[in-house]
Parts: sequence; C-alpha cells; structure tokens
Amino acid sequence: AMPSWVSLIPGTNDALVGESLDVRRINVVTGATTASIPAPNGVFSVATNSGGTMAYASVNASPMPNAADGDLSEVWKIDLASNTVIDKIPGFTNARDLAVTPDGRSLLVATNGPYSGNNGAGSGLYQVDLATDKIIASAMGGRSIRIPAPMPDSASAYVDAGCWDPDTSSAHGTGNEVSGS
Repeated sequence: AMPSWVSLIPGTNDALVGESLDVRRINVVTGATTASIPAPNGVFSVATNSGGTMAYASVNASPMPNAADGDLSEVWKIDLASNTVIDKIPGFTNARDLAVTPDGRSLLVATNGPYSGNNGAGSGLYQVDLATDKIIASAMGGRSIRIPAPMPDSASAYVDAGCWDPDTSSAHGTGNEVSGS
C-alpha cells in the first residue's frame, strides 16, 4: 500500500504513516512497523503534536465513494504511548490534511467537500479545540482546501485554497493566510 501522509513523531525515531487501510507507526532507523491501527474504510492524513504524545488521523467513516452519506469522515485521536484510538471526532465531509497548532491547543482540519456530484464544493478549514474535541471555527471556500500550516502564533494558518479543474485535468490555487480564534 502506498502511504498517503507521513508525520515524524518528535522525540522518537518513529514516524506515523497513513496507509490506505491503516495507520502505522514505523521506526525510521530499522524500517520495522511497531504498531498498526486498522482503518477499514481508508485513511488520508496523519499529524502529531509537538510533544510526541498524541496523533490525529483523518479517516473515512464509511466506504468511499458513498453518495448516500455524503462521504463522511472523522478524525481519530491516537494516544502514542499505547498506540490506540482514544476518541473519534465526527462531523466532517472528506477530511483531508491535518495540522496541530504550535501551542498544541487546536487541530486544523482541511476538507475537500463531498465527492458526490459537486466537484468538491463546500470545502473548508476547521479549527478543533483539542481540550473539548469540538469544532470552534471554520472558513469555507474554494473547491479544495489543502495543507494547513499553522503560524507560530497559533492564531492564523497558511492554506492552499486551490481547486481541481476537470476541464484541463490540472490543479491550481493560491496560498492564503486565514486568521482564527
């Protein structure tokens, strides 16, 4: 399986890898898989906090594509001491790229809108309060919000708000700074 996203785990020789059907913890020195968490409906992205204690994975909540449920996805909260999912944050449509803010208080979740019928309309960037696991802010726009990069102040993020042009089979977009709470 081809990894879709890799996040180094600070303070270790390990990386968290989002594979097509699982989240793997791999020792980058030996190449050995030290843990695997099955994600039967697919995983897209992974991110870790700066302390190397928690990780997050955007996973599909149902087999894709699934027009009946609008391609629902959720974010798994993973305890890296036990390599287990300790919570699931629901309520996203096509959750994709993830990033933890430098202060560790928020998770940024980029969504790519529903696949079914509207070319990704409804894409957005969501801010999740990691103390409550609740969405506390959002910014909608574009047909594809990707690669959130939190700024050092944790109050804003740089995002690629591009889109896929089906007529030319090419991606295009611009980088934007989004301020939040």
